Formats: sequence, C-alpha cells, structure tokens
Amino acid sequence: MQFVKYNKIRRLGDRENRGILEGYVYGHEKLDGAQASIICHGEGKWDIASRNQTIASPQDFRGFREYVQNHAGLQQLIKNENVARIYGEWLVKHSVKYPNEALNHFYVYDVDAISESGEIHRLSYPSLDALCERYNLLQPRILIEGRDLDLESIQKEVGGSQFDIPFGEGVVLRNDSFSLTARAKIVHPKFSEVSNSKVRPANTNSKCSFDVYTWAEKYTTLKRVTKLLSKYMLENTLVEVDRTHTPFILKLALEDTLEECLEPFLEETPDAIIDMPSLTKAIQSRARKHFFSIIDNSGVA
Repeated sequence: MQFVKYNKIRRLGDRENRGILEGYVYGHEKLDGAQASIICHGEGKWDIASRNQTIASPQDFRGFREYVQNHAGLQQLIKNENVARIYGEWLVKHSVKYPNEALNHFYVYDVDAISESGEIHRLSYPSLDALCERYNLLQPRILIEGRDLDLESIQKEVGGSQFDIPFGEGVVLRNDSFSLTARAKIVHPKFSEVSNSKVRPANTNSKCSFDVYTWAEKYTTLKRVTKLLSKYMLENTLVEVDRTHTPFILKLALEDTLEECLEPFLEETPDAIIDMPSLTKAIQSRARKHFFSIIDNSGVA
C-alpha cells in the first residue's frame, strides 16, 4: 500500500469546508503532537510514516515504530482488518504541555479501509469509533456533537481537553454527510499565530494595495515560526538546527502563512491587490528574522 499524506485541516469557514456545520457534526479535541500514520500492506506487514513521508525500517519516529510493534490492539487490527492506512497523532512533547502519562501514545482519528471490491474509502466516525473500541485504541475525545450545531455552542468547547491541562489547542470538526475527508478546525486564542498589529496601506509606488511588510509582521509571527521549526525538527528527528536549515524553514513559513492567512485576509478585504513576489519576499524576510532569533537565543543550535 502506498503512503498518502493526510489532508490538511483548514480553519472553519475555508472554502473547502463551508457547509460542514449543516448536518450531524462531531467535534474532537485538536491534539498537538506529531501527525503519524501506519501503512498496511496485508498479511500483517506494515510501515510507519510521518506527516510527509514513509519512514523506512529500521528507522524510528520518536519511538512510534516500537509503540506500534508492541501494541497488541494495533497488531490485531493490522492482521485482522482490511485497512490501508491508520492516521492519528503520535503525542510527543511539542507546544502544549500534556501530562507525562498522556505522552508517547497514538490517538487514532481516521482510518482508510478497503472494500470487498478493492476500493479505498475513509471510515465514517461511528465505524471508526467501533473499530477503535474493538481493538482498544485511543482516540481524541469528542468535545461536542449534534445536528446543525451553531458556532456559539462550538466556541464554548474550544480549549476543552481530555487531559488535565489549562487549555486544549482547539477543536477539529467533521461531518460525514458533508464529506468523509474534509475537516475544519477552530484554534483556541491562546494558540493563535496571528498578532494584533495592523496592516498599513501601501505607499503610492507599490504594486500592492497594502504594505507587505506590515502584513508579514501580522501573520508570519514568532509563534508561527517557532511551531513550524518544532514540527520540522520532529519530522526530521533533529536534535539541533543551524543556519544551514534556513531555506527549509523559509519554505515552510511561506507555505503555511499563505495557506492559513491569505484567504481570510482577502475575504475581509476583497478589493485588495496583491504583488506576490513582494509579499513572498516580506514573508521570508520576517521568517528569517524569527528563525535566526530562535536559534541564536534558545540553544537549539
């Protein structure tokens, strides 16, 4: 079976998930660890993968391979069920400070199953829940569920957690009648990666209708770059980084800032004119500044 990257979870209101609240909705805790998956090849054979790539044996992923190997439920599922991929969160130390007993466990949030005709499909939530219960697998806790939930009700659950912590990172929403793969997220304000600074209008000589450097200051924040760096190090099993990693961090910061922030900004300012080369330069300049500040002052390099 081939590795397939898990679909990116976008903010609630993104064009990909508009309408997701119409129907029966499940909202589970958004966990802050390392996205991981198990790729099942049949006859009990399997591989592990990080968010972006398969991790070839005997390489491990912060203990994930050993965990899968020794987890009786996962091994039984792999041998007994016709599944292609098992997606979840490998909960290791990251931004949110979870209790030690919660760490180094795999929390399953999606499974791709194989039908009798050989077609691969994403399990509905009830089917996933039953599968996890059958094989004693952990899942992110459902914080809210119901039909045609209103935003106010959901917002009240943002920050809830199955663990003894002040705030969870947020809520992930799914609606199987809307889509078996599309998801939406609402992040707790404590974990927002957008600053309160203002985006100024551009000067008269600019091709952009707004000042790209104040835009980058607002959206390409230290918190965003810090989180991306942490995930980059986790993904690549790095203990330290230095300035030779700069191109990779700038690429991640550019992609993440544009994917997460540009569409909402354009919705608020539909008449905005964008000069992408100038905006790209501003985002990368801001990301470079934050990255150098982190590695020069935090001891990660």
